Amino acid sequence: MNRFLSLLVLLLGATLIKSDGDRENELYTIRGVPSNLVLDAGASHRVTMQYFSGSKSQLWKFVRGRRAGLYQIVNNSTGSVLDFAPSSSTNYLVTNPNAGTLTQQWFIHANQRIVNAENSMNMDVQGASTQAGTPVIIYRDNGGSNQEFILQMKQGDYEKDSDETGPSSGENPENSSENINKIVKGVDRNM
Repeated sequence: MNRFLSLLVLLLGATLIKSDGDRENELYTIRGVPSNLVLDAGASHRVTMQYFSGSKSQLWKFVRGRRAGLYQIVNNSTGSVLDFAPSSSTNYLVTNPNAGTLTQQWFIHANQRIVNAENSMNMDVQGASTQAGTPVIIYRDNGGSNQEFILQMKQGDYEKDSDETGPSSGENPENSSENINKIVKGVDRNM
C-alpha cells in the first residue's frame, strides 16, 4: 500500500507543471509560503529568499529530468541549474552548470514540497526565517511551512496564477490583497 501511495504522490507531483500543454519554456517564481519571498540566485550563486523584484535571477524554468517526475530547475539569469553544495554542517542551495547529476534533479510534490532526487531531502528556508537574504538549504522533511513553496508562472511584467486574468487596471497585482491571498492558499491548480 505504501508503494502505491508513493507512486501516486510522484505522479501527482509530476503533473503540477505540465498540464494545459507543455510549459517547459515558461518562467516561474518559487515563492516561500510563510514569508511570501522568492528564490533568488544572486551573484555568489548561493540561493537566498528575497523580495520579488522581477529580476531574471528570480525566474526559473522547469525542464524534465532524466526520469519521469524529475525536473531540473534552471535559473533564467545564468542558465545554471539548482543544485546543493554539501558541507560539513549545512547543504546550501546554489546554482551550478548542468552536470546532469541527481543533486540537480528535483521532484515537485503536490504538498508544496520540492524534494531533491539525490537524497530525498526538502528544499528548506534555513531556520524557518521570514527575512530577506535567508539562505535556502536542503533538509530532512520536518513538516514545517518553511519547506512549502508555490510555483507561479511569470507573465508579462508580473506573476500570476494560471486561473487569474491579470490586473484590470494599472494596479500592481503583486501588492493586491486578493493576489497575496491566492499566493498563500496553495499550489497553482493549473500547473
